[in-house]
Amino acid sequence: MSLADKPESKAILEALAKNLPPAGSSAIDGAKKGKKGKVMPSKPGTAPSGEERGPKFDKLDENKVGKLSREFYTIHQSDAKAAGDRFDRWDADKDGSLSRAEYVTQGGKNPAAK
Repeated sequence: MSLADKPESKAILEALAKNLPPAGSSAIDGAKKGKKGKVMPSKPGTAPSGEERGPKFDKLDENKVGKLSREFYTIHQSDAKAAGDRFDRWDADKDGSLSRAEYVTQGGKNPAAK
């Protein structure tokens, strides 16, 4: 019998489950998988490439308007404060929204525009 099966563990498991993303969520999209298909943590300080970020923007841009508002972007992130800080850095033109290019390049210049 595992600890998870014991009645006294129920409250702890429920509290911990509140911090997990829903099953099948995009929280592990793009995560590397190791042996036996287990999700491997990404290396600290590494960000997804533009090739990975474009489809993520498209998924967030549900209404296909080509921009994400600060409010919309932050509520769809696990850490709203950190997301707000990223949004401020990435909003290169300071118009209060993230374009696809700003999101993909994280506020930098589009490499294809050189």
